[in-house]
Amino acid sequence: MAQIDEMRLVTRVARMYYEWDMKQSAIARQLGLSQPTVSRLLQQAKDEGIIRISVSVPQGLYTELEEQLVKKYRLRDAIVVDCSGEGDERFIERQIGAAAAYYLSRHCAPMKWLDLFLECNVAGIGGCDAPGPTKGMCASCRFWAGWLALRGRRMRAA
Repeated sequence: MAQIDEMRLVTRVARMYYEWDMKQSAIARQLGLSQPTVSRLLQQAKDEGIIRISVSVPQGLYTELEEQLVKKYRLRDAIVVDCSGEGDERFIERQIGAAAAYYLSRHCAPMKWLDLFLECNVAGIGGCDAPGPTKGMCASCRFWAGWLALRGRRMRAA
């Protein structure tokens, strides 16, 4: 195949995948290629500069710094919370607490999350100080703690 024909195919495959959102298997079927060939052509498109991928990180997210922390300290994950311009300790605690709660809800089993959540709130990390039946937890946190406890009971019963 002549080089211009090869580049035409590489470009066509790249457009079908990235601009038309077609799956590699669908591209392969339509063009009479194997899926591994489509994958190789997409890699070639990257190597040739036909495809340039850039990620626009939203303001207030520090994924590059998080990745550096993970690499340097051999962590599984790291979260950097944007508290810039805020001198209010309660605001900072709430931001860190919210980030920690989100992380734990995505990565821990429900009952383990509840245990950690309660420990964090007793230590004041969560920033919840409203009075209520569960001392040290605001209404929103009590709701989620109850939901997780219920979910944990159902999971153990199953």
